[in-house]
Amino acid sequence: MKNLLTILAVTLIYQASYSQVDVTIRPLALLYANVNVGADVTLSQGVSTELRLGVYSTSLAAKFYLNPKTRADGFYLGGFTNYSFLDERGGVGFLLGGKVRSKRRFLFDANLGFGRAIIDTYTGDLSDFLGFPNLIVIGKVSVGWRIGSYSSSQTDQI
Repeated sequence: MKNLLTILAVTLIYQASYSQVDVTIRPLALLYANVNVGADVTLSQGVSTELRLGVYSTSLAAKFYLNPKTRADGFYLGGFTNYSFLDERGGVGFLLGGKVRSKRRFLFDANLGFGRAIIDTYTGDLSDFLGFPNLIVIGKVSVGWRIGSYSSSQTDQI
């Protein structure tokens, strides 16, 4: 597992050095003492991958933008993996969301995802009570800044 994470981190760092990166933070998570930062690396006009690290969890998402106005913005569909260190629970699922960027590279990203836990040592949560064992629900509201691969032709928004 460590080797896989190392290979993934090296690949993302290499890709990030040659492409656009959106660095984000979740302001609502700060209310719960959970510093949660992410790097969304654009792979092509309509595809990006996001690595998000937090105090209590980590996640990786692949995003496919349906109709991007510039690079990696607008409505997207995707998949995610998520692991929580507190309750030792991890899984995979589907994701939908949207990203909006301003002329000055400021951005807002929000998404919602549903999935299934593969690793689940935690019992007694809401999903068990509702009759959906191993259900994972994630949501994110983040703000950030776009770095790299930025041209004057990308300033037609907001």
